[in-house]
Amino acid sequence: MGTLFWDVDTQVDFFDKGKLAVPGAEAIRGNLKLLTLKGWEASVTMAGSADAHTPEDREFQVWGEHCVYGTPGQRKIPETRLDDILLIPSRKLTSSQLSEATQFRGQVIFEKQVNDVKSNRNVMRYLEAVRPDGIVLYGVVTEICVDLTVQFLVGELGYSVTVVDDAIREIDPTQAMKARSNWRNQGVKIASTKDVLYGLKRV
Repeated sequence: MGTLFWDVDTQVDFFDKGKLAVPGAEAIRGNLKLLTLKGWEASVTMAGSADAHTPEDREFQVWGEHCVYGTPGQRKIPETRLDDILLIPSRKLTSSQLSEATQFRGQVIFEKQVNDVKSNRNVMRYLEAVRPDGIVLYGVVTEICVDLTVQFLVGELGYSVTVVDDAIREIDPTQAMKARSNWRNQGVKIASTKDVLYGLKRV
């Protein structure tokens, strides 16, 4: 099916004055917008993840309240939000619902209540159905949700993954450096937004 663009948690609460703002995240808004817009224009399959918490979620004991379902902070930032979004809950979809998701031509976003996107049982089924040749990954946070997504896609599922280095941001630079080192050892490509968009033009 070609390349799939995967957007990790680009939500209002992780940007600017959000409840759990990531340092420097504002600086990548432009690149996130370019990846979303140019990917969509090139008919790349667009998917990703989003926190969708309830007030009693255990994660709040570590990180504090953020991205509570239905709040402004839980929404995707405008730069990465397409007009057509299909939200996939964590509960298992029926076969017909999964088929609808795989055929959806907008943005397919998998909701999650913990850091790891594989907690949404529909992600693996979706990927098995669409079978991307490669996955381009970007978003926040580098050493947490981005890294967990890389480990899932590469370490467990064996996909070819490119991380867009100027479209991710971290909380802990030391841990982010370790994550990048591990990615290289796993064969993950680390590219710039410019490199990715140039690849789209060539296709």
